[in-house]
Amino acid sequence: MQSANPWHWIIEHPLLSSAEKLVALVILRHQNSNQKCWPSIQRIAQLARFGTRYTQRVLHGLYQKGILNVERRLGHSNCYSIRQRQLLLGLRSAKTYTPAPQATPGPEDPPLAGHPLLNPSQIVT
Repeated sequence: MQSANPWHWIIEHPLLSSAEKLVALVILRHQNSNQKCWPSIQRIAQLARFGTRYTQRVLHGLYQKGILNVERRLGHSNCYSIRQRQLLLGLRSAKTYTPAPQATPGPEDPPLAGHPLLNPSQIVT
């Protein structure tokens, strides 16, 4: 049964790296009742035991994956929130995703070198 706790969703998410999971948990720990927080990069780095530049890269990775929402605030720390719906959707899709097997050409497969789609000069109009 799927837990309704976002802490579990982060920990169990197979598409997040260990660093992304740790930083997401640090942000989740700081969130208020409106699911928003504004810790500094230095604070996140300190709690995650990462350097500030590496923490910025991890935050950017979470943002690119749609897990983290970032509101820029001039003169203040950014406002962060974990997009719990995206986190759960990503977890569900990752659990049902199975990559297609790679097809290897066998001896009965025709060679593609002379195929008209691969050689436009052979297309008859």
